[in-house]
This record gives sequence, C-alpha cells and structure tokens, in this order.
Amino acid sequence: MKDLIMFLILSVIAVVSSLFVFLSKNIFRGALSLSLLLVTMAMFFAMLNAEFIAAVQILVYAGGVLVLILFAIMLTKEREPSVSEVTTSRAVALIAFVVLSLFYLAKHTWEKYVPEKEFSATGASVGTKLFQTYVIPFEAASFLLLAAMIGAIYLARRRG
Repeated sequence: MKDLIMFLILSVIAVVSSLFVFLSKNIFRGALSLSLLLVTMAMFFAMLNAEFIAAVQILVYAGGVLVLILFAIMLTKEREPSVSEVTTSRAVALIAFVVLSLFYLAKHTWEKYVPEKEFSATGASVGTKLFQTYVIPFEAASFLLLAAMIGAIYLARRRG
C-alpha cells in the first residue's frame, strides 16, 4: 500500500512538472521543472530497486545535461517569441502529449511488477571498471568539462 501511495504521488509530480515544462512562459523556470521531472524519474527507478540507473539518471541527466541547458539559456540572448508562435507551439505540444499518452495507455498491458529483492552488483562492477581500468579517460573528461565551464564563465563575464 505504501508503494502505491508513493507511486501515485510521484506520478502526479511527474505529470504536473512535465506539463509545466512546456506551459511555462519563462524558459528558465521550464528548465527547472524539467529538473524536477528528471529527479522524479530517478525516484521511479529507485522504487523498482534499480539504484544504479537512478544514480545515473541524477548524475547524467539532472546533473550534466540540465546544467548544460541552463548554461545555454544564461549565455545566449533569448529573443521573445511572438504570442502566435507561443500559442501554436504550446497547442501542438499539448495535443502531441495527450495523443501519445492515450496511445500508450491503450496499448500497454497492465501487469503487476514485483521487483527482485536480491542485491545487484552492477554498481560495484561499473565502479571497479571506472576507477581502475578507465581512470585516465575519466579524469581527462573531468578536466575537459572543467575547462569548458571556466571558458563559459569567462565568456559570460567578458560580455557583461
């Protein structure tokens, strides 16, 4: 019963935040609601005992990709779209969302999923490979991302 209540709460949060992504007039607030959606998806994975996938979801998508999106939003000069562009794109997005959701709900077979209670060593094996076998490429990628972030901050400060 506790899992069902948690699932319903997370489902409401996911639907509301996904609707707010494209209904928001402010692109920055839309990106922040996208981050809430990505964290909610990670919670779904955690409920299915897929902790490694939940951690990757938070690190890669909510951490990396969303930070890249927010940097792009802050570093570019956004032009204000006309009212007709906004209304048309939102209407098309809402129709597509509803049609795809209904199509999925009609085609889905609703079976009860019972997650395995056994320990999965996926995280341990990936961590071992990452920090023993591939430690040099991992550190090189981190230095490359750090240099890109410093360069973006420098370019943003120079323009302002």
